Amino acid sequence: MVAYGVAYALAILIGRLIVLPETGLALFWPAAGVGALWALVAPRRRELVVVSVAIWGLSAAGLALTGLPRDAAVVLGLANVVNSVGTAIGYTWLTARSTAEPVEWHGGGAAPLRRLGDVGRFALAAAVATTLSGVIGMAGLAVGETPVTGQTALGWLLRNGAAIVIIAGTGLAMRGHAEVVSRRHLVEAVPVLLASLAVLWLVFGPGRTISLSFLPLAVLVWGGLRLPVPLAALQGATTAVVTLALVVVTSGSPFGDVGDIAGQALTLQAFMMLATLLSLVLSTVQWERDRLVSEAAAVGLRSRRQAEDLRVITETIPDALIVMDREGKVLLHNNAARRWLAPSQDDADELDAL
Repeated sequence: MVAYGVAYALAILIGRLIVLPETGLALFWPAAGVGALWALVAPRRRELVVVSVAIWGLSAAGLALTGLPRDAAVVLGLANVVNSVGTAIGYTWLTARSTAEPVEWHGGGAAPLRRLGDVGRFALAAAVATTLSGVIGMAGLAVGETPVTGQTALGWLLRNGAAIVIIAGTGLAMRGHAEVVSRRHLVEAVPVLLASLAVLWLVFGPGRTISLSFLPLAVLVWGGLRLPVPLAALQGATTAVVTLALVVVTSGSPFGDVGDIAGQALTLQAFMMLATLLSLVLSTVQWERDRLVSEAAAVGLRSRRQAEDLRVITETIPDALIVMDREGKVLLHNNAARRWLAPSQDDADELDAL
């Protein structure tokens, strides 16, 4: 609890350091992701209430201390609670509905992201919570006399949505990672991560002006198809965060071709969200495919073993045993039943093959 509180306070400070004067909003709001993950891992409903109060208090105090009017900070603090805690409640409720279980806060927090359906439910919960918080957030900006426009509202949705997907989504994907990540996976992840960093430097490094922002997506596809969900999610989050850092340092890099600063911010936020979601979607689809193939192979092996056990049991029965279908065709017999069967060559060949 204390560690998450410290991380949330630091996230607010980082977000306030990269506020765009044109919109009054941060280029990226990591507190939304940290808060959502904090709420998602809360083990019981009582802890969730404590998390809600802590998020409201820390965000309101942090915003007020970094220059926002007190009234606006209080309203924006409430918007942060709706954004983070709403995502946790929505994801838990949707997960319970999908598994036909009673809607309750399960011990140990929310379920990890493993299947494509988990990613879809998480994205839907984040989208709804971010939209609801946006209504309160725009009211808070209006209280603080910050101009509210359609671009400002869209910026709220993208900056908070990107933070929740990148931080909370990756955190959920990392839950229980020891169960699905082997040493071989870790070794394979090293060249994938190095390739990602090299491509990001090639695209967003200093002096880059040609828009090659699609290139990192190719490396994300590689990682999504080869790595387990936790490592693929980590690759996507790393791509998003390093891109943000390089764009801030290089004043936009390829995104600098966008005419205005607010437009650059929206483009960057959309790219960061896409990078993480792409890794999550591809890795969960691949995980489900591998799981289905493994289960099918296990079912086939079990069926063959059961058939062999049945054959052995049938052969050891001293009495004659004959199994026939409705058309009178012999499906199964033992050696003791041979004297009761027709001695034709065709039947004998057929019976020997059974």
